[in-house]
Amino acid sequence: MNTLNSNESKIYPVFTWVLFGLLITYLLLRAYFLEPLHDEAATFFYYIESGLFWGPDVMLDANNHWLNSILGHWMYLIFGDQFFFVRLPNVFAFILFFWGIYRLIKPIQSDLNKMLILLGTTCIPFILDYFSYTRGYGLSMGLFIFSLSYVRDFVVHLHLRSAFWASFFMGLSVYANLNFILSLILMGLLFVLMQLLHKKELSIKQHLLLVSNYILLALAMLPNIFYGLQLKESGALYYGSLDGFWEVTGKTLSRYVIFYDADWLKYASLALIAVLIFYFVRRWKSLGGIKFFRKSSTLMAWFLFGNCAAILLMAKLMDVNYPEDRVGMYLVTLFLLMMGFVLNEIKAMNWMLVGMLFFPIVMIPKTNLSTSIFSPDDRMAQTFFDEVQKHVDSYSTISIYPMQQLTWAHHSRSVDSNNYVIVGREFNKVTDIAIHKTPLLEGIENLDEYDVIAHTPESTHIAYKRKSPYQKKVIYELPLNISETQKEFVSLVSFIIPDSLRNRKLQFHIHGDVEAENKFREFAIMTYSTFDENDQVVNHSYTNERWYHGKKKEFLLNFNYAVERLEPNEHEIRTYIWNRKHEKIGLKNGVFQILELIETKD
Repeated sequence: MNTLNSNESKIYPVFTWVLFGLLITYLLLRAYFLEPLHDEAATFFYYIESGLFWGPDVMLDANNHWLNSILGHWMYLIFGDQFFFVRLPNVFAFILFFWGIYRLIKPIQSDLNKMLILLGTTCIPFILDYFSYTRGYGLSMGLFIFSLSYVRDFVVHLHLRSAFWASFFMGLSVYANLNFILSLILMGLLFVLMQLLHKKELSIKQHLLLVSNYILLALAMLPNIFYGLQLKESGALYYGSLDGFWEVTGKTLSRYVIFYDADWLKYASLALIAVLIFYFVRRWKSLGGIKFFRKSSTLMAWFLFGNCAAILLMAKLMDVNYPEDRVGMYLVTLFLLMMGFVLNEIKAMNWMLVGMLFFPIVMIPKTNLSTSIFSPDDRMAQTFFDEVQKHVDSYSTISIYPMQQLTWAHHSRSVDSNNYVIVGREFNKVTDIAIHKTPLLEGIENLDEYDVIAHTPESTHIAYKRKSPYQKKVIYELPLNISETQKEFVSLVSFIIPDSLRNRKLQFHIHGDVEAENKFREFAIMTYSTFDENDQVVNHSYTNERWYHGKKKEFLLNFNYAVERLEPNEHEIRTYIWNRKHEKIGLKNGVFQILELIETKD
């Protein structure tokens, strides 16, 4: 028996390092090979590249996970706009996540049980994906779990150093993801409870140090609270809904974690919760308060049930949306850790820990370097972009679905000439090339008039090109040169629409060489707008040239905008560059053209 235990003690460390090595290598490969998701591109353009995290110019959006934005910006300043490097803070956060779980399960005596729990909690494909993205979720998960390992150390041993480290990592997790402020509050309440239970064992100095820790932690959270209120007031906390805890949180987590979300799971979950509550109440009565809270299963239950109760209260009392999918994925890790500890405590049920193998088994066929569990349709493949580019010339008009715009823009940095893209949810039948998603094209007529020039089934992205291209006839041309200016609105061409342009398919074309100061990485928003006779906007289309050109100070502006016809209420057309930061900007060797689009037949 001693020999067996000796062998187990040798196997577990080797197993742990091999598992960690395989997972961190996989994440590094995903961070390198995966094209960016739409949300990653948004984070990069709005915060990482711009360096705008707060202040009057910042875009109020929940995508701005402060710690992720700041670390990503530092990586960008060192390595440029390569997504592999801006993703590294989240990859490295997996180190904290993995070894945080390792520290949490260390007291378990059975090496086999520890291996099963470690496999089950670190090999969930849905959660693992987020450690290879430049988002706040992987970063916050790593910090949160590592913090919990120190929370447990304080509860068990009353080491103040553990309380301080727990507070430090938990505080950072809030800066990485505002959702963890609930866990920080729960941690504070647990620490206060431990003070009360051990008030005689702790010295006055220790009590004062803990109170000082609470005060410092509260002060450190003020920026997060202020920013969270700003987001709520601006309507930026739109993700999720108030349709119900199971319908929003439980169902989406089930769908992406176990790939099954039947309604009966709701009632099974309620039954399991009832059993667990009964179990913990009995444990409390049998062990007493101090011993009860020293159990790791109790700690996980405190944070799991505490978060769930807070989520329900905030939804009912403050109309805060229930967290959906990735926003609530930390609940999955808490649940699995809690169940792992509970099953380890009940010797007759140790065998049920084999269920943890579900996740590594499922992970095997899900392992890839090209797609993701959540939102695979929000990523544009480089091969898809390259195929479309083969059909693009300087006069090509391109339309694109909104969720494809930012990833298209990032890919466009690899080519010298970038055409303006018209963004819209409807399939645009007047442009030369239309990029969309296959599930959204059901019922669209006359698709047989187009050739498919690129298609990625994994993301459902598809690009069409007209079989019979328009004959493009120039009906008006104007040289265009703009001396260096710092105006906020740099007018290119503006004119009252003459009757001669009505009831005709038209393309407006502008090209020229732009020279821009590009100091603040927030410049040159190319805009096409039409106005009615009362100077009210009828149509407004724009794109930020920085998305396409990055830090370049000289680039080619290539604007193409096609219309089926000008609407009767459209009275004036204005094309201009919105120069938000009043930077120096000019255009030379330019031309403005109006082309008539004439139908042709094969």
